[in-house]
Amino acid sequence: MHFYDRASELAGAVGRYISDALISDATVLIVATPPHRAAFDEWLAGHDVDVEGALAQGRYVTLDAQALLDRFMVEGRPDPSRFRDVLNRYLDDAPSPVVAFGEMVAILWEQGNVVGALQLEDLWNALGEERRFTLYCAYRAASFANCDDLGAANRVCASHSSVVAPSSYVETELPSVTPSEQAQMFLPVAEAVIGVRRFVAGALALNYSQAVIADSVLVASELATNAVRHALGPFHAVVAPCDHGIRLEFHDACPATPRLRLALTTEVDGRGLAIVDRLAHKWGVDEYAGRKVVWADIVG
Repeated sequence: MHFYDRASELAGAVGRYISDALISDATVLIVATPPHRAAFDEWLAGHDVDVEGALAQGRYVTLDAQALLDRFMVEGRPDPSRFRDVLNRYLDDAPSPVVAFGEMVAILWEQGNVVGALQLEDLWNALGEERRFTLYCAYRAASFANCDDLGAANRVCASHSSVVAPSSYVETELPSVTPSEQAQMFLPVAEAVIGVRRFVAGALALNYSQAVIADSVLVASELATNAVRHALGPFHAVVAPCDHGIRLEFHDACPATPRLRLALTTEVDGRGLAIVDRLAHKWGVDEYAGRKVVWADIVG
C-alpha cells in the first residue's frame, strides 16, 4: 500500500510497477481515476514501454475506478457476490498472471465512506485467497493525515502486506504552519520518525527558540519511535500550546502503557523515555477506551 503526496510521485511508482509487469509477460489490470490513468499512460509513453503491444495481446486493461465501483456497490456498501462476479470476469479473461493496481478503496475513503472502504479491503483480501493475483493499492497521504479514526486507519494498514510512506516524511524543507494546535496522523513505518521531527520543527519554527525546538524535536522523536515500534498501527502526533509552553501528544490504539526503566550500559535501546523524562517539564500517559495518549510538556 502506497501513501503518496503528489500525483507525479504516484505516476512514477505505478509506471515502474506496470513496466516491470509487462516485461515479465504478466497481465496488467489498472482500476484508477481518469487523471491517474492518463498520468500512468504518459509515464509509460515517456519510458518507451510497449503499451500498444500489450493492449493487442489483452495484457493491459484499464478501467475507471468509480464506474467499476458502481457495478457492485449497493446502498453505500460493496455487495460481496457482485464484487466477485465483476472482478472474476477480468481475472478469468486474463491471458497470464494478473498484476493489478486499484484505488477503489481510496475513493470510498475520500468520500467519507469508511465502513464501505474497510469492507472492500476485506473483499479484496478474501478474493486474494481464492484467486492468484498481485495488488498494488494507493491512498493520498493527505486523506489519512487528518483522520480522527485510529481504529479504521489501523485496519487499512493491517489489510496490506507492506506500507510505503509518503515522500514528505523525509523531505528537508519544513512545512508551513500557523502558530496554533497542529495534528497529523503518521503511519507505522520507520520513516514516520523523520516525518514527526519535521512536523514538530515546522509547527514551532516561528514562535520558539532553537533550544526549545531542539528539545521538543528530540522528545517527539523518542515518543514517535516508541509508537512505531510498539503501537503497531497509525498514530496521531499533536503539538499544542500549554501552560508551561508546549505539549506534545501521541495518540495510538495500543493498550500497552510505556514504562520508564533503567537501561543497562550494554543495551542499545531502552533509553527513549529516560530522555523524555530528562527534557520534559513533565510527561505522562492518559488511557481511554480503545486508545491512549502519551504526552510531554516542554518549557518554552
